[in-house]
Amino acid sequence: MSELNESCIKLLSTTTISDLTATEAAYTLYTVPDGKTLIISEVWLKASAVVSALRFTIGRSTALTDFTIGTTASTGIVVPTSLAAANDVIIIKPLLLTAGAPCKQKAYPEATIIQVNITTKNGTAASGTFYLFGFLF
Repeated sequence: MSELNESCIKLLSTTTISDLTATEAAYTLYTVPDGKTLIISEVWLKASAVVSALRFTIGRSTALTDFTIGTTASTGIVVPTSLAAANDVIIIKPLLLTAGAPCKQKAYPEATIIQVNITTKNGTAASGTFYLFGFLF
């Protein structure tokens, strides 16, 4: 059973940021356990209210844009304009850079800290919960 637990995509962490109008900052989503390597499959964001002004990146703590390629060409910044009401959810995955080309991913070694970096805070009061999915090997 333990092999199945490590060899499947699963929810690895849930991180709630209670005030998305606070100062721009980095928040830890996950730290890769000793002896393991992580591949992130996706990150979901559920909002408590409209967060269309929010801007953020996701990646390892020393290169915060290495998971999210972003919706503003190669900056890594995610612009969640579709989060227009409470309980809306978006799924964040690396984007295809060139039509027909495979999507590049990262394998994060042990002790790597995965963070969300809020680059532009939201203009109205809202909280957000980030759900990180991936697998360890």
